Amino acid sequence: MSLTDLQLDALKETTSIGAGNAATALSKLAKRTITMTVPRANLSPLSVVRNSVPKDKNGSVLVRLSILGPLPGTILIGFDHASALILADLLLERKAGQTTQLGEFEVSALQEAANILSGSYLTALSTFLDVSMRNSVPFLAIDEDGHVVTGIFEELGSADEQTLVIHSTLHERDRSLQVTMFLKPQPEALAQILKALKVDRQ
Repeated sequence: MSLTDLQLDALKETTSIGAGNAATALSKLAKRTITMTVPRANLSPLSVVRNSVPKDKNGSVLVRLSILGPLPGTILIGFDHASALILADLLLERKAGQTTQLGEFEVSALQEAANILSGSYLTALSTFLDVSMRNSVPFLAIDEDGHVVTGIFEELGSADEQTLVIHSTLHERDRSLQVTMFLKPQPEALAQILKALKVDRQ
């Protein structure tokens, strides 16, 4: 399935609104100015999306949330390990590089950030679709060897099911980090979203 340029622009505009709201909330939480851009938003099958999970030599950090309401689904927010440490520094008002591992406080801060990110995007999408959508309590997992990613994507559905992928960048002065969000609606929910975008299944 592919989207036209106009449909991609509609998705990007919606996710840009979500990014702006998320940046405002994260700035309040971190007590510093954080900006956020959305360079890319696209619809891809799970088989392709799985390879888009950010990772580095220490693995990935994933936060999973459920989408609650009439359009159910799952949200995954992924960071490479180094980006997760940078974000923890920002949220916990630490100097750059001070966070070297993810303990209880760091995990809690990252889960709160994921809660803000998912909530902001769902609010923007809810407004666009004129449907109430909200997220569940977040659950964070540290994936050092790829087993967590494999397990999650096996649970999400078949390889050809479509997922909205949002690649974002967070900025704070001279620090920046990549955030990738995967929004996987249930098939019936996806059908309603595509109908709103006037996209026909191919």
